[in-house]
Amino acid sequence: MGTYRRTLIDQISGFRLGYEGSQDYDLVLRLTEKTDKIFHIPKILYHWRIHSASTASGAMAKPYAYEAAIRSIKDALQRRGEAGQVIEHSQFPGRFTIRYEIRQAGLISIIILAKYPSHLKHCLQSIFTRTTYSNYEVIAVTHSGNESELFDIFSDWQNQHPERFRSRLLEGSSNDSSIKNFAATQAKGEYLLFLSESTEIITSDWLEAMVEQAQRPSVGAVGALLLYPDNSIQHAGVVLGVQGVASHSHRHFPKGAPGYFGQLVTANNYSAVTGACLMCRRDVFDRAGGFDEQLSIAYNDVDLCLKMLQQGYRNVHLPYVELYHYNSENQEYNDSRAASLLQQRWQEHIQSDPCYSSHLTREAEDYGIRINSNTLIEVLTVNYFESSLSDLIWGFSIDSIQLGASYKNFLLFRGWVLGKWSPVTAIEIVRDRQVIHSIPINNLRPDIKRLYPDVPKAERSGFMRLVGVANMPTITQLSLRAALENEARLPLGHLQIRLGVE
Repeated sequence: MGTYRRTLIDQISGFRLGYEGSQDYDLVLRLTEKTDKIFHIPKILYHWRIHSASTASGAMAKPYAYEAAIRSIKDALQRRGEAGQVIEHSQFPGRFTIRYEIRQAGLISIIILAKYPSHLKHCLQSIFTRTTYSNYEVIAVTHSGNESELFDIFSDWQNQHPERFRSRLLEGSSNDSSIKNFAATQAKGEYLLFLSESTEIITSDWLEAMVEQAQRPSVGAVGALLLYPDNSIQHAGVVLGVQGVASHSHRHFPKGAPGYFGQLVTANNYSAVTGACLMCRRDVFDRAGGFDEQLSIAYNDVDLCLKMLQQGYRNVHLPYVELYHYNSENQEYNDSRAASLLQQRWQEHIQSDPCYSSHLTREAEDYGIRINSNTLIEVLTVNYFESSLSDLIWGFSIDSIQLGASYKNFLLFRGWVLGKWSPVTAIEIVRDRQVIHSIPINNLRPDIKRLYPDVPKAERSGFMRLVGVANMPTITQLSLRAALENEARLPLGHLQIRLGVE
């Protein structure tokens, strides 16, 4: 359903023959070239009828509609003077990607804030061995007081790639935003790419794909799909106002899932993208004023993206650019001062993210329907069997759920488990003898590594998952068990909760 000004419709000559099935899509593509005064009414005004010949009934009901959609997109690219290839998703018909032609392969400066030698080494290895884009440089920057081993790594990569790799030291500052801003002044590139040292490149043409978007005059920040080591999603764009100030879209969805209305298989606009992999043009970065040094770590990326949004740019997430992000659970900082500053500065955006429906939940990252009433969760009993399992596991703990505590809408299962005779691969949550959640064991736990330095799996013995309680009985018992690599199961304990409405 759409309402259009008659003069605009007359100006573009209305619907066109030959685009049946996607005639409304073609109309809107042409209309948006004549005006940017477009408004979405956040009310349910229309229900889409479904019949056997309607596209609502299935993807193959009107296959010609997708052919017409491709023609509409190609026409739009030609009108707008943007050369590119339109690619339909092989598994999800009607979902399209545009791979834009790179007008000029400008220099990309990859800026990495270096803190941990093992992370940096792995990241650099993936960049230099997998990247197909030829015109790039890497700048690793750190501050005084970091480990001397970092400087050995700097020297090693400088010797291997003297034409590409540089390192810089910023004396007297451990402020992440200050260090990144300093690195930007040292960069030679037309494009700046801020990259976490905890990432590993998966997609070999990642730089090509990001430049394709970053070169466009309307685009500010470009982000990538970041995956946990178990191939579930860590970041697919940032949504404002979810679980506080901002949170990641589609977190913990499996890789390959289409996501909400295909957002995990198509490029989409988001208010922000994570600074763990963020590309922009240098002129856009400078115009936005760089990273705000009042925000040392948390939310400096969100603030930068919102400044770009304020300048009239659009931020884009590309799900076909994939990287692993290894210690991302430990890098999701909870900084109340930074959150308060962001709330004051961007209150309107946080209350109503322009890239997120007002009908969707603010409590979780799964694009569920927003429910106005809140479910209160009271933890009645907690029983763990750790002592009786001492021959089988080194230890087990859930850090986030306390006896007698109350929670709202969700339970956060965050903790660690370490097997002795067989590695633990997942924590299973069981209700009425059915596994309702399987939480992979892959999060970094340096504290457990310090407790068990000689146990190989100790460093990645952590787990975390936000579990909803919708449709559970008022009194519910949840059992916990460990899934072992040898396919055995170990009971770890159980907890009983009582649900009520606020």
